[in-house]
Order: sequence, then C-alpha cells, then structure tokens
Amino acid sequence: MTKVGDVIQAINGKLVENAGQATATIQALAPGTAVALTVLRGNDQLTITATIAAPPEPLIPGYLRQ
Repeated sequence: MTKVGDVIQAINGKLVENAGQATATIQALAPGTAVALTVLRGNDQLTITATIAAPPEPLIPGYLRQ
C-alpha cells in the first residue's frame, strides 16, 4: 500500500516524469488490472503491487462523468 509521502517513480517498469503522467497512465488501465508501482519511501525504493479498482459511482444520480 502506498503511503503519504511516497513518490511514484515508475509504473509497470516505465519511468514516471510527473504527477500528471502518473495519473494518465493509471487512468488508462482497465479495472482489475494488476500494476507494479516503484516508489521512493524516504531513502528506500520499494515495488508495490496493486489492482486497479473501478471508479466510484457518481454522487449525483444521473450525473455523467466526462
């Protein structure tokens, strides 16, 4: 599990340049996909495996996400 302060360095072995790239890369993955996150936690580099979850339902009935 990632923690506050972790810095994502790579997703599935692909280097991440910035937060926007990390977000776009993760959003492009289908729910149920396993992903390996390489993170820097303090001075330690860790690999964390996670599974992409489905996005939550909208809070407002009938509201369509864009």
